[in-house]
Amino acid sequence: MSELNAARERTDARLRYCRIHLDELKRYRGTARADGSDWECAHQESFLFHLFGVRDALLREIDRTSAFNILHICDFEAAYADLTPFLEYPGHVVSCNPRLTTGELSLRELARRFDRPIMGGMDRKGVIGTGSDEEIRRATEDVLRAAPQRFILGAECTVPGTARWEGIRTAISTAHARRAPAG
Repeated sequence: MSELNAARERTDARLRYCRIHLDELKRYRGTARADGSDWECAHQESFLFHLFGVRDALLREIDRTSAFNILHICDFEAAYADLTPFLEYPGHVVSCNPRLTTGELSLRELARRFDRPIMGGMDRKGVIGTGSDEEIRRATEDVLRAAPQRFILGAECTVPGTARWEGIRTAISTAHARRAPAG
C-alpha cells in the first residue's frame, strides 16, 4: 500500500506543477504579449512537456504496479492516422483498431510494430454484434488465421450491448477449439 501512496504523491506533485503552468498560461493569454511570440510558444511547449510527463509517469506507475496491463488505444471518436506515438506506451498486450485513416494494418503487422501480443480482430460494429452463429464462427476463424501467434481474440473496444450471448459464446468456443496444443 505504501507504494501506491508514493505513486499517488508523485502523480499529485506532477499534476500540481502542471496546474501552475496551466494557470500561468491562462493568465498570460490575457496580456498584450499573447501574440504567438517565441515566449508564448516556449511557455506552451513547457506546459505540454510537463503534462506529458505526468501522463507518462502515471502510465509507468500503472504498468509497474500491475501484474497484467492492457494498452487500449481507443478510436471511438475517430480513427488515428498513425499509431507511432503509442509504440512506447507500457502495457503487456495492445488493443487497437487496425483501421487507420491512412489504411489498414494487419494484426501481424500490429504485433510486429508493438512487439507485444495483440488483442482484437473482431469489428465491434460487424458480425459479432449482428451475425448468425455460423457467420460469427466463420469470421472468428478468418481472424484467427490472420492473427499473430501471440493473440487474444476481442472486439476492439467492446462488444455491442445488443450482441447475442450465444453469438459471443460461438466466437469464444471457436477460438478455444483452434488453440495450439500444450507442450
